[in-house]
Amino acid sequence: GPFRCSPHPNGLRTMQGYHAVVCDFAAEHLQLCLLGVAIGLIPLGFLSLCSWMLLIELPKRVNSGDVTFVRSCRFLIFRFHPGYEVFALILLARNILFACAPMLQWPSVSVVIMESLLGCSIALTTYFKPWKTRAAIVLDILVNASLQSVLLIGSFFMPTIDPSASMALCTCVVAVLLFGLLTCA
Repeated sequence: GPFRCSPHPNGLRTMQGYHAVVCDFAAEHLQLCLLGVAIGLIPLGFLSLCSWMLLIELPKRVNSGDVTFVRSCRFLIFRFHPGYEVFALILLARNILFACAPMLQWPSVSVVIMESLLGCSIALTTYFKPWKTRAAIVLDILVNASLQSVLLIGSFFMPTIDPSASMALCTCVVAVLLFGLLTCA
């Protein structure tokens, strides 16, 4: 993307994907940055709209008996137990942050953010059990744990990460996962 730039010995910085584009927030680089920001606002707009629908409009419409509105919100809330609709927003926010984390300049920080997001998701799912079926709860925990394991294993192959710190993080995450699975069972 336009925000990931590599320094050069001559003092200039160019985009990692297109070395012909100088990172100077002028001309072509400015256009790419503005396009990147505009595209990045689309998921935030969707999250804002869903937040408004679930937190403000849905309670009003349920009280007034507006079945049509409740049906139009069904895609967000039908998977969760009543009272846990806010988990749709939590999952949307988690997914947006998870998708944005690799765009950071520092790969080790990106991995830590993604690990933290997955760990929090596992902890929230294990504690609150928001999904309607037990199978969905277990599947959510297992998928997140599997993705977390892949990230942990991949972190050993990153050149900028300390292997002993990665091993300590791996041990902590495995302990949390085991605790979560035992709690769920």
